[in-house]
Order: sequence, then structure tokens, then C-alpha cells
Amino acid sequence: MIILYSLLCSANAFCALRRLFTSEHNRRLIKSFLPSSLLSELIEININTSTVTSDYQKLVNLLESLNNEEYNELIEGIISCDVNRTPIHYVREYSILELLGTGAYGKVFKATKDKMCHNSYAIKKVSTSQIFFGRTSNERQKCIDRILNEVNVIRQQLRHPNIVRYYKTFLDSDHLYIVMELLDGVSLTELLISFKEKNIYFSESQIWNMFIQLILGLRYLHKEKKILHRDLSSNNIMISEGNKVTITDFGLAYHKTLNSNETKSTVGTLCYA
Repeated sequence: MIILYSLLCSANAFCALRRLFTSEHNRRLIKSFLPSSLLSELIEININTSTVTSDYQKLVNLLESLNNEEYNELIEGIISCDVNRTPIHYVREYSILELLGTGAYGKVFKATKDKMCHNSYAIKKVSTSQIFFGRTSNERQKCIDRILNEVNVIRQQLRHPNIVRYYKTFLDSDHLYIVMELLDGVSLTELLISFKEKNIYFSESQIWNMFIQLILGLRYLHKEKKILHRDLSSNNIMISEGNKVTITDFGLAYHKTLNSNETKSTVGTLCYA
């Protein structure tokens, strides 16, 4: 670990990372271990004009100023990139293998359910001590119960090729775990950034193909299932091989009651992605 850390403490290493970041395949891997402060600075560097100068040296200085918590997260992320790694830890029947990303409400990990690793999942881990769960133990318990019930409803009801699948939700210690379909692809945001850097454009037929898939998914959610996705953006539209579109992140989803026109807001759905 000391050697890996030492390698990162080099402007040349960050220059190499910036070039690797232009690949969709590498982008998610680098995002999984770099702290957000470093990642934001790395993305801002213009790969076509910057050389190993002050831009990359600034990243080295930021790295050296990380606090203990940020440093430990960086090391944990680097370890998780090892293809021959043993599981980071276990949660019930799941082996947690790799940190995929960190969001406002929790972390998403790659996990398997069997020793042969035939089935992979994305598992979101959310701490129930966060303020949006409530200020009192009673409020937190009501919020947790609501989330468990709603995810169970979504798991049973949603079946569409352009909507991410939810499989299971459970509480373990003081964390809520949401088991989802593991998608092999990148967000539309990442794809657009990559295309811009490479001066590549979507064809009109590709745009229409993705747009139609997106509309079909939203129609299914809104009209057939009465679930409103109120946080739709290019960040939660995943693009996989063949420009397959999948809508994810029900972070600000609202469930519309079937017997009224009133839209009911639920704090619990903040955890869905």
C-alpha cells in the first residue's frame, strides 16, 4: 500500500490517470477510489493542453493533505481494484467485492451471492444514522419501515427492460442495504464527457434510439405504475452495449396513490439508488 500511495504522489502518475480517465471502462474504476476533492480537480484538467506542470502538482499537494479518513478510503478503494482480491467483507449471504461509487446518501458496492461469483449485484449501503431518517429513534424506525415496504412494492411491480431491477432490501446493524441489478455500462453524463474529449458525436439514429427507450421507460413508470421519477438527469441514465438505456436512481421518486390525484412524497425513497 505504501508503494501504491508513493506512486500516486507523482505528477506523472496523475497525468497517466487523466489520460486513462478518457476511457469509459476506466472512468468508473478511477471514480471508485479517488476522493471527490481529487476527482473534481482531475476532471477539470484539459488533457489536450496540460502537461506535467502545476495542474498535476496541485493534485499531488491535495493528496498529501488528505485527512486520515480520506486516506483510509483511498487505500480501501485501491485494494478493491485488485482482480484477485478476497471480499472486503460479508453482509448476510453477500460477499462485498468492490466499491463502485459514493453518493450523497451512501455507497454502492459490487457483490456476489455465491462462491463461484456467477451472480453479481449492486448493493447500496446507507447509514440509518443520517438526518433524513429522522431525529428520534421512533422517526428513524418509521422511515426504515416505509423504505422496506416501498422497495418491496417496487421489486414486485417493476418489470421493464429500461428500468433497473430491485431484488431485496434488508437492515443489518445500523445500515440499510438495497440489492439491485448490476449494470455494465456508464452514465450518459460520462459518455457525453468522453465523446466531447474525443470529438465524437452521436448519429441522429442513435439519439432517436436512446430517446425512444427513455420515453418507453418513463411511460411505464408514470402511467402504468404511478411512480414519478422526479430526479431524472443524465447522471442516472445508464448506457450499456448497443446503446441500451436503463433508468436508475429513484432518489427523488414519488409514489402517486392509486386512488387519488395527490402525489405523496416519501423521504425513504431518497435511498433508492
